[in-house]
Amino acid sequence: ERLGEEFKLGIIHSNKDQNFRFRMVNAFENGDIKILIATDIVARGIDISDVTHVINTDAPIVAENYMHRIGRTGRAKAKGTAITFFTEKEEKHIEAIEDLMGEKIDKVAIPDNVEISEELLPSEVEQKNMPEIQLRLPERRQVKEAFVTKKSYKQQHAEAAKRYGGKSKFASTQKRRKKR
Repeated sequence: ERLGEEFKLGIIHSNKDQNFRFRMVNAFENGDIKILIATDIVARGIDISDVTHVINTDAPIVAENYMHRIGRTGRAKAKGTAITFFTEKEEKHIEAIEDLMGEKIDKVAIPDNVEISEELLPSEVEQKNMPEIQLRLPERRQVKEAFVTKKSYKQQHAEAAKRYGGKSKFASTQKRRKKR
């Protein structure tokens, strides 16, 4: 915000309310502010003519998004300039953009006398992977059926007799009935 007073710049992003964003876009179109800083998502919805420069602080992961960003310049055959700052990690994104456009992007190294901060943005911090955890799965054992079919009273007693090595009450009752 302090830079805004000195450089006549405005900032819009999704955390600003709609009226504030409209005022910033109008101030930019009217020339009241010379620089408008916008996040990727908000920038896609802006329709401003006569934009001469777009400066990207990163290379978009999706090449088509680059086209949306720089499409703010050079409308109706006007000339425009797009500048993109990118790191070595983002070079593959630049290559994808070049493939999409069918032309190479001129690359210029940052001069040695320009001071570059060593402080990393959260997106630049390398993510640490979780330690590998080895799971021990339970041993597979032979188990009985999950759903038991209904058995007759006679079958249940016969199995019980077999299981316990003796005669079941039902089996001995049946023999007595046959003798009678």
